[in-house]
Amino acid sequence: MKNAIFALLLTLVCSGNLFAQKGEPVYSSKKSYSAKEKSRLMNFSGPVVVPNPKPNFYLDCKEDVAKFCPPFRSEDSGASLCLETKFMFRNASVSDKCFAALKFTRHWLKTSASRGPIRYSEGKEFSMEDKIRLMQFAEPFVAPEPKPNYKLDCAEDEKKLCPTQPPGSTDSSLCVREKFFQGAVISDRCFPALRYFSRWIESTMTSYPQCIADYNQYCRNESTGIGVSDCMMNNIGKLTPSCAATIRSLRPSVEKDREARAKAAAAATQKINPTPPPSAPEKKGN
Repeated sequence: MKNAIFALLLTLVCSGNLFAQKGEPVYSSKKSYSAKEKSRLMNFSGPVVVPNPKPNFYLDCKEDVAKFCPPFRSEDSGASLCLETKFMFRNASVSDKCFAALKFTRHWLKTSASRGPIRYSEGKEFSMEDKIRLMQFAEPFVAPEPKPNYKLDCAEDEKKLCPTQPPGSTDSSLCVREKFFQGAVISDRCFPALRYFSRWIESTMTSYPQCIADYNQYCRNESTGIGVSDCMMNNIGKLTPSCAATIRSLRPSVEKDREARAKAAAAATQKINPTPPPSAPEKKGN
């Protein structure tokens, strides 16, 4: 009897059956669940058996993210949280293939603090879950200072990974990021800029969905927040009414941010090259 139980446990571990543990409910996209049942489905009742191969959220949930969480892509740092929210509270029925990846990624991200900090290095290999974790920022999102410049810092990576995309554009950054999730190595210089620019695109597009179509049509090649704002203002007469009203309401804060940056740059220049005091007038002899 003991040998039979041991053999069963060994089979579960080796097969990587994530949900075959005793007491674990089995999910089916063809069934409907109450909020309590969904909560039980998304949590592990016992020690987690890491599946082999592990579910891949980036691949397994591509279609579900596109269906339930536009404009997110499955490689976006907020995609798993969005999909979890839609499943738990908005009656979204994720696919059977995606559910396993969503549950495992959710557990991985929630327990990431216990594994200590993680830093990017082009010389290291990272799991898919760690790549998603690397691309995340703590909330509330605080932009780093000085802000990384994607157009400058990722120029070489773009040439190597996405030579057909417009340099420094949103399309280019999305291409480079997708290559990263597919296994490409991103340089240490580029990664912080790619991470920040990706997060900026996510937050902007999800905060102002009324401007997504206008942004894609007129300003997709801009790679900084100020550049996008200037571009949208230059095309204000072509924008949809709801987006135009949003851009006009945001413009004062953009101008204020621009003035603050200009003053900070002037102060830094003044500190490096202080203006010499005026020389005293020469005394004339009697």
